Parts: sequence; structure tokens; C-alpha cells
Amino acid sequence: MSLIIILSVFILLVFWIIKQESKLSIMNIISFIFIGIGFHYIAFISHGFTDFFISTEKSYALITPLSDDPLIYLIIGTAVMTPVIEEFICRKLIQTYLHSKFNPTITIILQAIIFGLAHLNLYLFIHAFPVGIILGLFYYKYKSISIPIILHISANLSAVVADVILLHEPPIIFSAIFLFIGLYSLKKQNKKITT
Repeated sequence: MSLIIILSVFILLVFWIIKQESKLSIMNIISFIFIGIGFHYIAFISHGFTDFFISTEKSYALITPLSDDPLIYLIIGTAVMTPVIEEFICRKLIQTYLHSKFNPTITIILQAIIFGLAHLNLYLFIHAFPVGIILGLFYYKYKSISIPIILHISANLSAVVADVILLHEPPIIFSAIFLFIGLYSLKKQNKKITT
């Protein structure tokens, strides 16, 4: 029971930070959620690079399946707390600091390397590095930590759902469709804002 209360307070705090820090519309938030779910498409592409460096059997041995932990812990830890903490550290603190020292391209690459290395093995680095680039680009473009948080929570929550509830990854087309819809919707919203 106390775990549910802690989770509820944490989620309310996250939403309060997002609301205070950003003036996102509901459609913006939905677009970013779709893009976050579509991150599985990016992870799928990076599987090819992972298999080039590490055999498939070894790569899966490097990570513990998510389904070994109770669902509530996965949702709290993997899908909510970890993304918020990682985004504040890697984007808000590290990327902001690096931006004061380097140009945007170098800054985004360096923070993505740090983000990848923080995942502590080559298999996860190869997946986290391109995601770090994309999260860094969104943070740079929109100047809001809320957006990478929404993207990251959506990506991790969809991974928990795929691994624990579906017991396998959804077909890659599923992620590609979510990514396309999110990006298309976001582009349409940006046109309305600028015209």
C-alpha cells in the first residue's frame, strides 16, 4: 500500500514539473508519447549493430529480463523513476553544462556517449547511444526537459508492457507506425504554431 502511495506522489510530482516547466498542449504530449513508443523501432535498428559486435546469445545474457521483477516495481523503477532521473542528469545537468563549453553537435554527441556508458555494458550502450542523441536533440530544440521525460517514460513503459504483459516485443511495424504518427502529428502542430 505504501508503495502505491509513493508511486502516486512521484507521478504527481513528475506531472507537476512537466506542467510548470513547459506549456505543452494535450496534442503535443500525445505526439511525444507516440514518438516514445516508436523508440522501439530505433532499438530494433540498433539490434543489427549489436549483433555485429556481440553474438545474440551473449547480448541477451548481459541484461536481465524485465519479467523477473514484480510489475509494480518495473513500472516505478524502469518506467517512471529511471527516465526522470536519467533525463535530469543527462539532459538537464550534463547537456546544459556541455552546451556552455561546446557547440550543439559536440554537446549532443558527448551527452549521448555519457548516457550510453551509464547503462554499463556494450549491448545497452549500442541501444542507449542513438536514443541519447534523439533525446538530446529534442531537449536542444524545445529547451524543455519535459519533452525528453515524456519520450523516455513512454519508451520504457512500452518496453515493460511488451516484456511483461505481451511477453515479447511487438512487430517492428507497430513501433514504426507509432513513430510515424507521432512525428507527423508533431509536424502538423508545429505548422499551426508558426503560421
